[in-house]
Amino acid sequence: MRKLFFLLALTSTFAFVSCSDDDGDTTQENFVRAKIDGADFEAASVTFFVDNGFGEDIVFINGTEGTDEIGINIPVSSPVGTTVAIDENDISLVFTDASQAGFFTVGEMTLSTLDTSGRIVAGTFSFTANDGAGTMKEITEGSFYVAY
Repeated sequence: MRKLFFLLALTSTFAFVSCSDDDGDTTQENFVRAKIDGADFEAASVTFFVDNGFGEDIVFINGTEGTDEIGINIPVSSPVGTTVAIDENDISLVFTDASQAGFFTVGEMTLSTLDTSGRIVAGTFSFTANDGAGTMKEITEGSFYVAY
């Protein structure tokens, strides 16, 4: 049920758009980057929102390039500076392709920044995505930065 909520939440991020400052400052742009089966992926669109659906704020990030999407869900209580295994109860990573099939994932993530007062989250990740029907995707060298 929890995994279904995360998948639904990721698909709903299309309704939200990320903000960027147009005042000429030098703040970093939001990004989601990785290699998918060795090919470069850099999201042309990064959307995000924060939701308190399970009694804790969770930052939902979605990076889309063409028909490929990488979704990242991070509870704001997640540990910074340590590598954590991905499971469906805490941090989750999701990959979706043109078929819109949800891929189950196994991997790891390291959060380098989770600043709730400055509203910034950043880190690295890698994972293997499996659609349950035999299609596998290797997502490596992943990184993200979002000011939410």
